Amino acid sequence: MNKKILSILISGIVVVSGVVVVYYFLTQGDSPSGNGAENPRVEGWMEDFNALYDFIEANYPYLWVKNRTHGYNWLDLRYSYVERIANAESDVEFVRILLDAVDALQNRHTNFINPFDYSMYRDWFENAFYPLNEIFSDPDVNATSYWSATYRTADHQKYNRRFAANIAYDKGEYVIQNTGSWTSLYGEDLRVVAVNGTPIDDVIKDTYELDYIDYDYERNKSFLWAISPRDFGQGAMFTVRNSSGHEADITFSTFSGYSGYPYSYPPAIVDTELWPDESVAYLYVSTFEWSIIQNYLGTFSDFYDQIEDYDHLIIDVRGNTGGNYQSWIEGIVEPLISEDMELQAYLAYRTDDYSNAFREGMGITTELAKESFAYLPPEAYGDEFAIYNYLHSFTPTGNWNFSGSIVVLTDHVVYSACEAFALFCKQTGFAALHGTTTGGDGLMAFPTLFKLPNSKLILNMVSALGLDITGHANEELRTRPDVLYESSLGNFSELIDYVRENLP
Repeated sequence: MNKKILSILISGIVVVSGVVVVYYFLTQGDSPSGNGAENPRVEGWMEDFNALYDFIEANYPYLWVKNRTHGYNWLDLRYSYVERIANAESDVEFVRILLDAVDALQNRHTNFINPFDYSMYRDWFENAFYPLNEIFSDPDVNATSYWSATYRTADHQKYNRRFAANIAYDKGEYVIQNTGSWTSLYGEDLRVVAVNGTPIDDVIKDTYELDYIDYDYERNKSFLWAISPRDFGQGAMFTVRNSSGHEADITFSTFSGYSGYPYSYPPAIVDTELWPDESVAYLYVSTFEWSIIQNYLGTFSDFYDQIEDYDHLIIDVRGNTGGNYQSWIEGIVEPLISEDMELQAYLAYRTDDYSNAFREGMGITTELAKESFAYLPPEAYGDEFAIYNYLHSFTPTGNWNFSGSIVVLTDHVVYSACEAFALFCKQTGFAALHGTTTGGDGLMAFPTLFKLPNSKLILNMVSALGLDITGHANEELRTRPDVLYESSLGNFSELIDYVRENLP
């Protein structure tokens, strides 16, 4: 595979809610009951949905992991979607259902690609391996102009609405950040404790089609990063409690806009700071997108020139959702190591022919015997998976001679390629991790892409069950810090100050 591409990517009858749905594949039987039975487009919708469902059933690596972490089997949701599609009245509504179904997979790497971007992907992958080179073929790209607008409308309807208050998760509670006039009405330090009369922690588990449900490893419970209108509806009644214990019920007005992250990160792509009196250097890296980071390699070099004699280096990757391994290998690790090092990991691929085609296209061919592992996730022992070596070796550049200690700052937003960096630090001792547990899914090669037959919508899906050196699934366990420190919500410098004050 060329370097350009590598740099870009590093049946029958069932009862549903009291309605009898006579359907498995619409093309093999009668139309289901409901409004969709009279809709001439319903056959194409059902064909697309069944193609999506069957593809995920055969190729998605995290069906079992998400069953363990979220407490439901995605495959069991099939007929609820069939019923919704049978009663859909527009292409926009159909796409909304697809968005819900993919969100229910609960993986930050798995989503539909915006059709608006297809022509860009075609330019990238026209000379790539099969079947990637055919997914973005010219006729299909041209056919997506209609579905691009439809997708945009569906996405807008689902996500583009905000509450007039920011309700963010902070150390086990949902804090109202911009309280405004609510403070004078209801008191200080407002926390959401219930939604529509149900305790907040109890209703979170039911938002799996609507939002990303994260896991608080310190408190052993699921949580949402922030609460949006899509989670409980625009008219949701929130019970809030103030610092004195008084409770009140509030409904918040809404307005147009995407919720985004509830956390505050510096605006800079790369930032540095020096404290010479403390012999402490600081490097902040907000992304590992190689197309961006390659423009900052000179900044890294100049920084390393200045810190060779420093005793301590703090590398801050909080909020970094990843990009490419190449960014942290060339930008951080190889300039700072003095001897060869490696990240040992494994990829458990589903054994379907489609997944095999993508795996082989990436040159991942060294299969390992399962008997050689002391532990594997239970699903990996069966015929559903084959395990392959995923070893990364690093050689020092020899341009610098930094011998000080390194601390890396992490949080739960850290993901993908940045997760792999955190895992490398943990596995090798390259750096000590301070902060909170990371976001996961850092051990993956090229994603698996799949095109629906009618709408030509393209699913971008995590390709493999990434396993760390112990055989555990990285998406399930993530990477735990060596020193747990939970900063106050909105206080970015608190962890930096803590580390500086507690360096040996």
